[in-house]
Amino acid sequence: MAQFSTYNNFEGTDAVVLEQIGQRVASARLQRNITQQDLAKEAGVSRSTVKRLEAGESTQLTAFIRVLRVLDLLAGLDLLLPAPRISPLHALKSEGQKRQRASSPRSGGDGDKSGSDDDESRSDNTEGGSDEQPRGNKVEESGKPWSWGEDA
Repeated sequence: MAQFSTYNNFEGTDAVVLEQIGQRVASARLQRNITQQDLAKEAGVSRSTVKRLEAGESTQLTAFIRVLRVLDLLAGLDLLLPAPRISPLHALKSEGQKRQRASSPRSGGDGDKSGSDDDESRSDNTEGGSDEQPRGNKVEESGKPWSWGEDA
């Protein structure tokens, strides 16, 4: 059985991490003098789910959350996954726009907007999110705008 310490928080393979979590759940249950059966009933899961969780075997995330709630440990998830911090400068720039997608880093170019990778910040008139001029506003060498039906 793997040892865990407060200084080495969940390093190792997935199996080792699951085993450490299981040990901590079992320890919390025993400190509260709750049987596996009572914990399972209170959490709305089967006793075998509690046994698998404590043994470091894979279980559903919802079962894990239910067990943590009964053990009054659910608030600890805030330490595991803290709410994202937004810098005051970024908050001013975004003005209420909530990011909905991640994007790849852009490579080079003078037209990069360094603080704005959101899809919403790109012009809808460009094809594929490139930095080209929108097709309808492209100016030909002759000085007149391009229009549909003309060959480039």
